Amino acid sequence: MWRQFGESFHIGVEAFHQAASVPGQPANTIGGKDTIGFNVDAVCHLSENWHVLASAGDGLQSQSVTNRCPII
Repeated sequence: MWRQFGESFHIGVEAFHQAASVPGQPANTIGGKDTIGFNVDAVCHLSENWHVLASAGDGLQSQSVTNRCPII
């Protein structure tokens, strides 16, 4: 979900869930555990060619596996 503030600034939030892998199929999560988390994102358009992006989030389930680097 995104919200625009003026012409050059946007803020968004997202929530996500990823189920653990099924035996016999490739793993689709870190550590083979279910994960639930959220992110908050921001975009600032400085000009037509220059933009600043920021994202921060946290895991809500399986934190010991998924929160190794929550801010990128």
